[in-house]
Amino acid sequence: MAMADIKKQGRSWIVSAALIAAGAVVGYNLPQHAASPMSDVGTVTKVSPALGSQTAITFQPKKGSIQHFTVYGPATPWRAAKSGGWNYSSSPPCLTPGSAGQGKVTLGVIDVQEGTDSPRGGPIVAWVACYG
Repeated sequence: MAMADIKKQGRSWIVSAALIAAGAVVGYNLPQHAASPMSDVGTVTKVSPALGSQTAITFQPKKGSIQHFTVYGPATPWRAAKSGGWNYSSSPPCLTPGSAGQGKVTLGVIDVQEGTDSPRGGPIVAWVACYG
């Protein structure tokens, strides 16, 4: 192997390493706007009307302590059965305001940062499954 070939091969490795490092730095610094909801099975123990079409719920997960959430009316997708389709135009039937002891439900919850889209920040119900 000639010295010119070794230098050429060395430069290729350096360029490759630099491109990988640059990609990692750019990827790490890009804003992250996607979220994967964490699903939590439990029981809704209290449902009360909130501001506008919002519904305040008290949720007792299978494991852990009681949590309080706001469900944003028709904007929150829900379904009544595992094999059923998602509904986007009405409120979940398992979260009727003024009721208690709704039985098992599964909530998809994401944690959002305080900002323009969410002035308060914190956990938000992304979807509701009216079965456990």
